[in-house]
Amino acid sequence: MKQIIMLIVLVLWPSVSSAGIDTVIEFIVVSNPDLQELKDINRSIFNQLKVEAKGSASHGQLTREGTTSLDQAKTRYDIGITASLPLISPSESAQRRIEVAQKERSLRLDVADLIMKYKAEQKAITEEVRILQGLYNEVQWIGKRVEVGVENQKDHNNKLNDYLVKRKDHELRKEQVGYILEKILAYVPASKRDKLRGMLNEDLSKDSKDQR
Repeated sequence: MKQIIMLIVLVLWPSVSSAGIDTVIEFIVVSNPDLQELKDINRSIFNQLKVEAKGSASHGQLTREGTTSLDQAKTRYDIGITASLPLISPSESAQRRIEVAQKERSLRLDVADLIMKYKAEQKAITEEVRILQGLYNEVQWIGKRVEVGVENQKDHNNKLNDYLVKRKDHELRKEQVGYILEKILAYVPASKRDKLRGMLNEDLSKDSKDQR
């Protein structure tokens, strides 16, 4: 029985962990101004498939010998002209729908890729903080041993240099994560970026809890 329960958990685990990403991606797609503008334009065109162009022509009554008297010229009748002009052909309609679908698919793929990179880099940063703290403590410990003469200065300098190199790489990674985050936030209007940032942080927090 326990084995069956464990198997069910393992099968369901990927869907649980990816649910947060799906929610974030859907929020971005629904909020993306470029995609929504394209959809609105197409919706407007599809709702107004035809327009009517109306016009009229006047015709006077001719008299004998091809002349027209003033009274007879006033007796005129109108010929109404109405034409239905399609704004978009079926092939154009299909092409527009394909363009929207392609743009949405491309948006989803780009956003998913950025979010996965962002999450991976954030996890790496968390791990680096733990490693750097350990290195820093070790440098301090060796430094105290140098002071009392049980460790040589060269070992301390090597360990310190290793710590400084890793800390520099850590700072560069943080800058890269910030750049990735800005690219993700740029997909939605400024008014929705705080909410998107909160959703990303919530998803990261949930991942951290799941790994414990």
